[in-house]
Amino acid sequence: MQKILITALLAIMSIGLYAQKIDDVKKLISESKWEEAKVKVDQFLANEKNNTKAEGWYYKGVIYNELAKDSTKPASLGSMDGRMEAFNAFKKYIELDPKSVLMTLEQNVRLFDIYNGYFDIGAKAFNDKKYSEAYTNFKNASTVEDFVAEKGYEYNGFSFPTLDTSLIQNIALSALLDKKEDDAAVYYAKLADAKVKGAGFLEIYQFLVDHYHTKNDIANREKYLAVGKELYPASPFWCEVELKGLEDDKDKLFAKYDELVNGSCKNYALLYNYGAELFNYIYTQDEKPADYQAKKEKLNEVLKTAISLENSPEANLLMARHVYNEVYDAQDAQAAIKGTKPEDVKKRNDLKAEMNKKLDQMLPYAVAAAGSYEGRTDLKVSEKGNAKIATDLIIRFYDQKNDKVKVKEYQDKMKAIDN
Repeated sequence: MQKILITALLAIMSIGLYAQKIDDVKKLISESKWEEAKVKVDQFLANEKNNTKAEGWYYKGVIYNELAKDSTKPASLGSMDGRMEAFNAFKKYIELDPKSVLMTLEQNVRLFDIYNGYFDIGAKAFNDKKYSEAYTNFKNASTVEDFVAEKGYEYNGFSFPTLDTSLIQNIALSALLDKKEDDAAVYYAKLADAKVKGAGFLEIYQFLVDHYHTKNDIANREKYLAVGKELYPASPFWCEVELKGLEDDKDKLFAKYDELVNGSCKNYALLYNYGAELFNYIYTQDEKPADYQAKKEKLNEVLKTAISLENSPEANLLMARHVYNEVYDAQDAQAAIKGTKPEDVKKRNDLKAEMNKKLDQMLPYAVAAAGSYEGRTDLKVSEKGNAKIATDLIIRFYDQKNDKVKVKEYQDKMKAIDN
C-alpha cells in the first residue's frame, strides 16, 4: 500500500464539440469554477440523450473529484461521496469509450488521484484512532486499486499489485479495531487464501482460526488451521487451538492432550499446560476424583517430560507442589490408622517412611525453582509469589528434618524476596 506521487494534472483537452452545454462545462473547468461546472454537467447528463455520450461522464468525474478534494466546498456535494461519484463516472466513461482517449492522454491519472484521496483520509483517520472512518476509506481505496489493477493501467511506470497485502492488512486491522470482526475476517481471508507468508502474517491465520472457531464454522476453522500449519509448522498455536472448547469435558480434554503430546505437538508449553490442567483437576476439587491415583501418575510423567525439555522454574515448582501434596496424602493415611496392633504400627511406620521419601523427592524441584528467582531484582509480582512458594516448601522440608540452620537460612531468603 502506498501513495502515488502525482504531478500536476494535465489541462483538459477539447476533443470535438457537442451541444453548447458541454462547451460551457469545459469552459468552467478551465476556469476551475467547480461548483458551477457541477451544476452544468449534472444538467447535461440529466438529459436522456446525453447519457450515452462518453465525454459528459469523463467531465463529471473530473469535477466531482476536484470538489471532493476541496474542503472549502463540502456543501456542493451534500451527503454524496464525491470521490466515489467521480470513480463511477470514470468507469461509465471507459464503458462508453473503449479507447478511453481522454483518460489515456493523461495516463489515467484521475483514477490514481482518487485512490490517493481515499488513502490519505484513511491513513489520517487511522492515526487519529477513527477506525470506522479509516476502514471505509481504506476499503474505497482498495476498490479503486482493484479496478485500476484489473485494467492494467500505469502512471509514470507505476502500477498497482494484483494483491496489495499492506492495504488489505490495514483494511482488516481498521475493521478489527472498530469491532467489525466479521468484516476483518473477510479481508484477512483474502491474504490467507493467497497463502501469504512472512513476518507479521502468522497472526492472520491465528485470527481466522479463532474467529471461525467462535462462529462454530468448523469448515473454515479447519481450512485455515491446515493452511496455517502448512506455512508455519513450528508455531505452537496450532497445537493449543485444538484444545479449544474442551475445557468443560476433562475426559475429552485430557485425551486430546495425550494425542497431541504423543504426536507432532510434543513441546514444553503444551506439556506444562497439560500439567497445570491435571494439577487443578487432581488437587483443587472439593472431593478427590475417582481416577485420583491414575491422574497423579500421569501428572508425574507429564511434568518430568516437560522439565526434560525445559528446566523452567514454573515446571519445577509445579512438580514440587505435586510431590508435597503426596506428602499430605501419606500424612492423612497415617492419621486414619487408629489401632495399636503390630500391623497398624507397621502401616504408620511405612507411611512415615513414604513421607520422608516424598520430601526427599520434592526438595530438588523446590530448590531448582527457588534458585531460578534468587538474586534477581526484576521479579514480577507473579514471580515473587512463585519464589515464596518454592522457598516455603524448602523451609518445610528442613523443618521436618529438624535442621534449624537451614530453616533459618531459607527464612532469611524468604525475607529478601520482597527487598
